[in-house]
Amino acid sequence: MPNSLISFSVCLVALCLFFSSYLVAQDGGLVINGNFAEWNDDGPIGWELAVGASNGKDTPLSIVKQGDGPSLEISGDANTMAWQSISQTLNIKGGKSYRFRFAGKTADLKREGRQFENCYIGLLQQHERGQVLSRQYLPQSTEDYQEASIVFRTHGFAAKAQIVIFLSKTGTLNIKDVSVEELSAKDSFQILVDEMDRNYSYFDHKEIDWPKLTAKYRERAEAADNDGFTEVVSEMLAEIKDIHIWLEHRRQRVSKFVSRFDANYDFPVVDKSLKDVKQFGDLGITGITKDGFGYIRIVSFAIDPNLVQQMAEDIRERLFDTPGIIIDSRRNPGGSEVYAQQLGSLFADEERVYATSKFRSGVGHGDFYEAQPRRVIQAETVYTRPVVCLIGPGAVSSAEGFALIMKALPHVNVIGLPTRGASGNPQPVQLPNGVDVWFSRWVAMTPDGAPIEDNGVTPDETVEHGEGDPTYTRAIELLKKSKK
Repeated sequence: MPNSLISFSVCLVALCLFFSSYLVAQDGGLVINGNFAEWNDDGPIGWELAVGASNGKDTPLSIVKQGDGPSLEISGDANTMAWQSISQTLNIKGGKSYRFRFAGKTADLKREGRQFENCYIGLLQQHERGQVLSRQYLPQSTEDYQEASIVFRTHGFAAKAQIVIFLSKTGTLNIKDVSVEELSAKDSFQILVDEMDRNYSYFDHKEIDWPKLTAKYRERAEAADNDGFTEVVSEMLAEIKDIHIWLEHRRQRVSKFVSRFDANYDFPVVDKSLKDVKQFGDLGITGITKDGFGYIRIVSFAIDPNLVQQMAEDIRERLFDTPGIIIDSRRNPGGSEVYAQQLGSLFADEERVYATSKFRSGVGHGDFYEAQPRRVIQAETVYTRPVVCLIGPGAVSSAEGFALIMKALPHVNVIGLPTRGASGNPQPVQLPNGVDVWFSRWVAMTPDGAPIEDNGVTPDETVEHGEGDPTYTRAIELLKKSKK
């Protein structure tokens, strides 16, 4: 054999060995160099670097290098002016399911000067022409490597997915073991098990043995068709007794757990004492009591934001001149806490912390990020005369957030019975078989750290329910006393 052919054969064998080891390192997934083992002068092979944000100058750039693990390491400090993003675009199929996984850690994060508040890894679905169809971001803030994942179902027109890793504040971000794998319908039960195991917030609080519970239902769930799967899994999840867990299948919400309560209101009795009543769709009503006090009944926060604005304007125009106001939230199944904050801001004498919440940070069921405050912001014009807020077990979720807002205000007296005790900030996981499973993602707490789940918000004054509406009657008494 000629020497030239021998040399070519040796090179070909070496090249095949290189790509063989390289592909093994990718675990057969879609990501190139997801373990960040291969680098050249431009950075990690298979990844693109670009300036994602600037503090006013083009240099100095944030540092991108190979870190421990190996990993991708991005860092910057107060002198960094331009922040590099690292991305990779993958070819995906529309109408399919995938799981995006990685491990990340951070060190010494803080925002300085004109820096931007970014430290994340994200996933963007794109049309073949490049337009973004959806965005999902996972902020990073743990000192030790923590595994995380995003399970996503692609849009019908999706052709690409872009992974973006970005830091734009002082500190260091390390990312490793990045992979994206296509899923099939048979993976659905295991995906549900994995995602809830990593992200559900109340395992410890509710004393749930998750491996034991899922083992009890696994065989039936994995053998079932989609309708049967929904039936079996809803039965399994009902054992957790969390109203913020449900399934969506064929555009229908499915849950076998029912939280029952005894009402502490009699609205026909209240309505007889009101005049000049205005209805705001499914949001509620406003009116004036026969004693001249303002009355606001809020029966949902799952409504059109225009209705919230309309009610807020009516409260300012008609009720701000009254000597006292009753806010009735005793039958309110919740919705968006943003709307609760918007209406609560009309009564906030100043910005106040009304609650705290925390999210899972690691694989342990007791691993949580540091609790973060939730605040109500003072509106431009506010009502600081006496207010009585009525609560009870019919108030749930963001209605309990509203109750906490009221309890944080010094001129508000909260009376009635404890709220239901259910606040989860649920988000869905999209299973490959087309079923979506929603479940609680945070632990909601009072400002001093007491959990709301299964405990509720306690009133300042307890009023037992009886004939008529004694809670409403007591509210009138308190406002009359405040006038003297």
